[in-house]
Amino acid sequence: MIAGYDTLDLLLGLAAGLACGFLNTAASSGSVVSLPIMIFLGLDAASANATNRLPVLVGAAAGALDFAGRKAMPWRLAFRIALPTTAGSLIGAGIAELVPRRDMGLVVTAAVLVAMLLLFKNIKKAIEQAQDQPIRLGARELALFFGTGIWLGFIVLGGATCMLLILTLAVGFDLPRANAVRAAALVPVTLVSMGVFVASGDIN
Repeated sequence: MIAGYDTLDLLLGLAAGLACGFLNTAASSGSVVSLPIMIFLGLDAASANATNRLPVLVGAAAGALDFAGRKAMPWRLAFRIALPTTAGSLIGAGIAELVPRRDMGLVVTAAVLVAMLLLFKNIKKAIEQAQDQPIRLGARELALFFGTGIWLGFIVLGGATCMLLILTLAVGFDLPRANAVRAAALVPVTLVSMGVFVASGDIN
């Protein structure tokens, strides 16, 4: 026991944090580790899905502050992209609350499998090879962000990777600007979904 916490739980938490940091750097998929570990430590799938927003929020806020400190944040574009994504996340979190708790375990399992498949489909290579192009941010792109927001609000897994794909391949950002905008947008997206889960008492 360390400060009232089980030593194994603390070690698992540390390992999860290290793995999440690596995966978020490589492909923005840290939740593929943190969410299953929360379930392993005893949370039911619905509570784990809600509680997992805490590390997502910390990571997104840290990333956004880092880009802002280096004067590398395109704030106007980040705001435009955050609006539909955040609106979608409100809907997604509401849908998550409607899913029966007994079925959420199956949803999490399927989402983990999909997220792991994304990691092995050369997604990172495609994103890294993206070149800075004239920005395309019309109705199609905003609709894509709205749909991604629904998924982010629902379960997060793989959603940030989808954001990077849209930002690089559809909108026209290179990877550094895409990462900056993704981090900034994930802050309100995560706060809104957390508000829904806090109201329902699901965050442990």
